Amino acid sequence: MVHREFSFKATPSKSLVLALTLALSTFPAWSAEYKDHVDDKKSKVDSTSKSNEEKQGFIALPIPMSNPTLGTGVQLVGLYMHAKEPDSKAHNDTSGIVGMYTSTESWLIGAFHDGALKDDSVRYTGGIFHGDLKLKYYGDGNDPIFADDPLKYDMTMSGVMLRALFQVAGSHWYIGPQYNYMQTDISFRELNDFWPGTEQVKSAGLGAVVHYDTRDDNYYPTEGWYTQFSYMDYGQNWGGDGDYNIGKLSTSNYWSVRNDLVFASKLTAMTSGGDVPFYEKPTLQMRGFNHGRYRNDNIVQAQFEGRWTFMPRFGAVGFVGLGKTAEAEQDILRQSTVVTKGIGLRWQPVEQKKMNIRLDIARGPEESTLHLSVGEAF
Repeated sequence: MVHREFSFKATPSKSLVLALTLALSTFPAWSAEYKDHVDDKKSKVDSTSKSNEEKQGFIALPIPMSNPTLGTGVQLVGLYMHAKEPDSKAHNDTSGIVGMYTSTESWLIGAFHDGALKDDSVRYTGGIFHGDLKLKYYGDGNDPIFADDPLKYDMTMSGVMLRALFQVAGSHWYIGPQYNYMQTDISFRELNDFWPGTEQVKSAGLGAVVHYDTRDDNYYPTEGWYTQFSYMDYGQNWGGDGDYNIGKLSTSNYWSVRNDLVFASKLTAMTSGGDVPFYEKPTLQMRGFNHGRYRNDNIVQAQFEGRWTFMPRFGAVGFVGLGKTAEAEQDILRQSTVVTKGIGLRWQPVEQKKMNIRLDIARGPEESTLHLSVGEAF
């Protein structure tokens, strides 16, 4: 039976915009998928503005969503494209606001600015957010203690993110620092007798970010690579409570077999150490299960997808995902593999812009899930 959990939790994560995307990266691990989706939306809007030779303008995007982590709901994004010099090579500076509401009464609001200096040789981003999310806690590992009956908890958070990236010798590489800060209130609704009141936690981290991008298109890439690396050090030195670190490396490749068939792949590895809050531990983020279901100190995952455009503006996909989690890095390859697979349909609502609405049905180890969103999964 297909699982349709029309409730909007917010676990991994994470269609806002690059800046807020990064703000979301300060969220727990549940935000990662959502963050990637948001990150892509900003660049897509930029490329749209360029192709239309627009100097400035306002764009409003209502974005429907449905998945087992967030349930079903809508995101509202308002973007303002700033004017720039006609001969400038920089991407468009973009400011925006975003709101999200789901059927579990989870909500999020935020604002951001994303800009560039010196013909795109410097990229800077800032974002601020506030939200209240209704989530589920399963425990750690492939067979967590609350797997059959996860604990429900509320997570109210406010945060800020700042980042600057510098181009390396005119290449496709960018590198720079990032600062994340988030204040979180956690309460377990089902454990009032054991966990009275609300626990307040502050997390603050300073780290380095590296990007590499040779994709031929941001909407629907058919060739190229997109690699992201980040290492964040969290602790009292930067304004937080606990001392811990989180590292992430992801790389995507796109290969066009013919005009109507593209193969895409994405490899991701995350590691953490120290006194990591449970909600910030790495999680597997694949279609087919709630993204809080497989959580541990270390994860690796691989996703592969074939994308076939069988007629103008309509397509179909088949995909498979493989993932492992482990408490110790050296043990991860010996752990059991979590396998997901599925099929999906694509519809391109605007003929001039290759940005699809996607509907996927995925089968994970425990259930089948329905996913509705804008843009490709990766």
